[in-house]
Amino acid sequence: MRKLIFYIVIAATALAGCEGSLPQNETVLLSPISDTLLYSSTENGPFQIFTKRTDSLITVINDVSYDYWWVQVSPNRQKFICYKSGIDNFFKENDYTNAELWMFNIDGTGGKLLIAKGANAWRAQGYAKWHPDGKHIIMAAEFKDPADDNNYRWHLFMADTAGTAPIQLSTRVGLFSCPSVDATGTKITYSAFPVDITSGSVFKQEIFVADLDTTVWGLFNETRITNDTWWDENPVFSPNGNYLAFATATTPTNLFENTNLRRYSFSADDIDVLRADGASYLVPVWSKDGSYMYVQYRANGQKPFSLARINADGSAFTEIMSNEAADLINPVIY
Repeated sequence: MRKLIFYIVIAATALAGCEGSLPQNETVLLSPISDTLLYSSTENGPFQIFTKRTDSLITVINDVSYDYWWVQVSPNRQKFICYKSGIDNFFKENDYTNAELWMFNIDGTGGKLLIAKGANAWRAQGYAKWHPDGKHIIMAAEFKDPADDNNYRWHLFMADTAGTAPIQLSTRVGLFSCPSVDATGTKITYSAFPVDITSGSVFKQEIFVADLDTTVWGLFNETRITNDTWWDENPVFSPNGNYLAFATATTPTNLFENTNLRRYSFSADDIDVLRADGASYLVPVWSKDGSYMYVQYRANGQKPFSLARINADGSAFTEIMSNEAADLINPVIY
């Protein structure tokens, strides 16, 4: 979503899971799709986690004392991670300063706290995604950076699912966020300030790719992909590694609109604009074969987010799920 204020949120205790059918006529399936999706929705008030299976919408986490957001499915499809935060905060999702990272069984049972609010001397945390080995998680966090006179800085980290101390991946001073790893586990993409820029608006963030060394857990051979005056965010590799899909916010005064969907080709070293029409196209997620993507979509700043599907070349855009009174965000396939 689009409320990126780089501070983290957390909530406390948590439980989870209890599957049950949703009330009818809440969220509408506008177009049939065969994929099973997980997503978050505010149709019960706070953000809760749901799944779409064939034509059924099922509650996976129903705990309205907290918001649950940024759901990510494990490579073996047996578990998911998400952030959990209290409902009394300004943000309902992307509440980085109050976020806890949790892991659940795929049906929402067996909740396990992985990283508590304030753990590791972090002021904020977010953007957690699985490494394809299924044993590690890549994320971003804000802490006092000793390399910058203990100023608060966002860096990339690796954590495991056993709760051991995370390892810092990025080293240069700057604003790092939105990490994602390719299918081989050896390449990482992320959004960050360019070299020599250490402060300022998120509209200074560009897309980068680097080698990810999982022996020493570090970043090497960083390459800058974008070079513009916009906010480039949430990059993700296609399954074959040939492309990056990412979102680009073009209007600082209105982050709920004018967020384009773009695609970078490694072979052509070129960026294609897939959608640029004043709407918002966020957090793209590739299909398993890479032929299409899912996005959270907003036609304008007055409407809730819905879920949509688009072909990898930008054709056949289709809104697939919506709710006139609730946001639907963070779609993932399992």
